Amino acid sequence: GYVCRWGGEEILFVVPNTDTESCEKIAKSICQKIHEYTFKENSRSFNISMTFGVYSVTPNENYDEGISKVDKLLYKGKNQGKNCVVSK
Repeated sequence: GYVCRWGGEEILFVVPNTDTESCEKIAKSICQKIHEYTFKENSRSFNISMTFGVYSVTPNENYDEGISKVDKLLYKGKNQGKNCVVSK
């Protein structure tokens, strides 16, 4: 698989040969672990949240179409209150 920064605050995970359900499980696990981790800076402590859009590209689609669809899912999750995983 691949992980890269995509846009300003977005990170793209490409997980080849993996179905949507498995990708959702991976995303939920990452989301939970990040939210539970407490960051510390000097005397401050804080937690962060992440929102994931999950989409499986079919053999008939190109990656640009898949990116567009997963981007819409990501923003749907952000509008639902963040710190969640949204898929089709």
